[in-house]
Amino acid sequence: MTEKTLGIDIGSTTLKLCVLSQDGTIEAPMRAHDGNLPETLNQLLEELGEEGREGLNGTKGVVTGTEGRHRFELPEVIAPVAIEAALKALDLTPDAVVSMG
Repeated sequence: MTEKTLGIDIGSTTLKLCVLSQDGTIEAPMRAHDGNLPETLNQLLEELGEEGREGLNGTKGVVTGTEGRHRFELPEVIAPVAIEAALKALDLTPDAVVSMG
């Protein structure tokens, strides 16, 4: 089974997932949450389909966002720190990184 890493970003209006597989496959659904984080998370996981969810049990994960990252039992980090770590891990040195909210 392919190891996967799950990223969750909880914004003021949307919830975004990013599932990165060991083979480099990326799935990144997003949806407006209207304040209902648990239901929206379930909808996004359903959107991934059975194949997309395969391997998520026991997966590594992290959650970012100001609107409720404390509501999940996952390590939490502010987005700029997560972006910096990802760029370093990928050995990328961009001139600039722009966050669109």
